Amino acid sequence: MRAALPMLLACAAACTPAVPPQPPPPEPGPQAGTVVVEVQPAGVEVMADGVVRCRAPCRFRIDPGPHRLSIRKVGFMPWQEDVEVRPSAEVVVSAALVGSH
Repeated sequence: MRAALPMLLACAAACTPAVPPQPPPPEPGPQAGTVVVEVQPAGVEVMADGVVRCRAPCRFRIDPGPHRLSIRKVGFMPWQEDVEVRPSAEVVVSAALVGSH
């Protein structure tokens, strides 16, 4: 019975379903604004309203209105900011992540 336990655990780990990929963000309408994101360190994923939009530094188009931008990276404190995107306008957001250790 003891020999079966490691095999059972190995099978359970290998059989765990993968997390499905996120669907792409919706296409913005004709009045979309542009969000420009400058972050240190570079290369972190940027989310708008909980949906991954790009990897900083980057820019993306999004429908007008209020949006919550958030950035998370292992070893750093989470960052978020609410922005108001106006029709056909550009919003520039700069952030410097702070180490959590």
